[in-house]
Amino acid sequence: MVFDSVRGRAVLFGGYLSCNNGYSRLYADTWELSLEPPAAFVATGRGCAGSNKKTPLLRAGSLPRLGETMVLHLEKSPPLTWTLLIAGIRPAKIDLGHFGAPGCVINTGFLFQYPDFTNLNGNWSFPPRIGIPCDARLLGAGIHFQVLVADAGANPFGFIVSNPARATFGF
Repeated sequence: MVFDSVRGRAVLFGGYLSCNNGYSRLYADTWELSLEPPAAFVATGRGCAGSNKKTPLLRAGSLPRLGETMVLHLEKSPPLTWTLLIAGIRPAKIDLGHFGAPGCVINTGFLFQYPDFTNLNGNWSFPPRIGIPCDARLLGAGIHFQVLVADAGANPFGFIVSNPARATFGF
């Protein structure tokens, strides 16, 4: 038996069964045991394109592992513009088309927000770092993220959104 630290699983090969009635058998099976859900960051939809014809991309620089810091990155946004990272426990659906931003939908609730600006490349210069508590009650739980990006040239509302994503807490 070994522990695969990359995948976070115990792996067992082989085995031996011996019963009181004299029956015995050798096994050449492989078994894997994973007690904890793996940490994950998965896109759950699409954003909408801005005046630069690109859709802002929200991605994780590190996974949401208990006791560690998850880093988020924003790319492909218009340069030197205001952004607002939105986070919520539950997904939501706010269609910004009603406000003049067709095709733009906010897909996360508003538990907390993090304002920032993009650099000349349209990326966050100082990406948010989110500390994940080392609390087993969080295993398998998650949080939804999306970024609202100011872009006056994109639509009458003046905002676009990144792809929504869900972070699942694990090891």
